[in-house]
Amino acid sequence: MTEYQVDSSVAVPRGQRMTKYPWAEMKTGDSFFMPRTANRRAADNAAVSGRAYLRRHGFDTAVKVVQRDVTENGIKGTRIWFLRHDSRQGE
Repeated sequence: MTEYQVDSSVAVPRGQRMTKYPWAEMKTGDSFFMPRTANRRAADNAAVSGRAYLRRHGFDTAVKVVQRDVTENGIKGTRIWFLRHDSRQGE
C-alpha cells in the first residue's frame, strides 16, 4: 500500500502556453519589431512560431506570416506581420 490515493476519472486541466511572441494580441495587418540579435535565427524562429499559431488557431489560409529586415530608429532588426495573401507587398 502507498501513501497516495488513486483517483479515477479526474479531468486533466488545460495547460497554459507561455509565448514570448504577441500572436494572441495580433489581428490581420498587425506587426511587431524584433531588434537584431547575434544571428537571424531568432527572427526565423519567430516566423515559424507565427505560422504554427495561425494553423493551430484555425486562421484563414490566406493569412500569412511575412517578415522583412528593417532599420527602425537606427536599430537593425526584423518586422513580422500577419497579412492576407492578397495584401502582401513585394511578393
